[in-house]
Amino acid sequence: MKRKADRWLMVLVLLLTLWGLVMVYSSSWTIGQMVLGKDSVFFVERQIVKAVAGLFLMFLLSMIPLRLLRDKLSFVGWWITVGFLTLLVAIRLLSGKSSPVRWVPLWGSMVQPSEFARIALIVVLAAVLAKAVIPPQTKDLFKALAITILTAGLVAAQPSLSVSVVLCLTGFCILFLAGGGWVWLGGLIAGMSGVTCFLLVGYQEKRWTTFVEAIRGILQGDILAAPNDQVQQALIALGSGGFLGTGVGRGLQKFKFLAQPHTDFILAVHGEETGFLGVIILLGLEALVVWRIFAIAIATRDSFSRLLCFGVGLQIGLLVLIHTAVNFGVGPTTGVPLPFISYGGSALVANLVGVGLVLAVSRQGIQTPKKEPLDMGLSRWRKR
Repeated sequence: MKRKADRWLMVLVLLLTLWGLVMVYSSSWTIGQMVLGKDSVFFVERQIVKAVAGLFLMFLLSMIPLRLLRDKLSFVGWWITVGFLTLLVAIRLLSGKSSPVRWVPLWGSMVQPSEFARIALIVVLAAVLAKAVIPPQTKDLFKALAITILTAGLVAAQPSLSVSVVLCLTGFCILFLAGGGWVWLGGLIAGMSGVTCFLLVGYQEKRWTTFVEAIRGILQGDILAAPNDQVQQALIALGSGGFLGTGVGRGLQKFKFLAQPHTDFILAVHGEETGFLGVIILLGLEALVVWRIFAIAIATRDSFSRLLCFGVGLQIGLLVLIHTAVNFGVGPTTGVPLPFISYGGSALVANLVGVGLVLAVSRQGIQTPKKEPLDMGLSRWRKR
């Protein structure tokens, strides 16, 4: 049955994307002028181009036939991203670089394949597990487990620990919703933990160590303990905002005090300029996006569509939680952008692509074949 795309989800995503452009300009004009020697709109101009491209793809994908996506395109998209990830790892190993290699030049822009691997993993896992019988057999779970570990392992080898953790958690949740037992989930955790420990580099290990030390200090009564200078400046920015903030564009921490104010710590800038109330509204809008995606997932009666929607919603929610935890000093420092808000073309386009696929589900869905049992809830608790 074809329906209209979910208007609430479209409005929320458009609102967040437009507000993100405002915050990118507010948080980055000092870097453009004082650090790069460019004009004040250097970053926001590039973000506008990516936003237009991402919104175009979102509306285009909202009309894609879901059967075609499930049966034909799911593995194609995943293999393409795996190819790019393998290329980046090969470049890093052959060149002997100790620094991360995460971007490839494409069409005049620098593209980060790991961001698109997030969406590709959701689609391919949904396709694999939707075709499985209920409960999934060993071969289906092993296939899904291998896909998750391979994708997350290639991302961890760049290295990009934060994105690999998000990929692992995404695979964990989708396996759980599809009916995977705790043995398989434990295998996923054990496999990724081993890969992560093997590939862990010095600066990442230091981040974990300083975070643990900061938590120890907080437990001992030092409420101002923070993992590093970045988080300390973020907490200063959030505290300086008060309830209503200093006003958009009037924050001070972006003047070389706060590192990466337009990407990893944009929530801190937002808190300084819009206050506690602004942070609550922004996070509330992000939560509404996740809620609408979950509502669409629950409304559909097809396993592929449901797992796809839950995967996209869970992933956006995880990114918001991790970014918020880092900015508030309750998580290890890592470079995770705030969905639809932070500067970063690859992340923005990937999130809009994910929303476009969810809109496709809300608009058309897939009719459940008569030979399959009717899905009355989450796949784990499907009535047989």
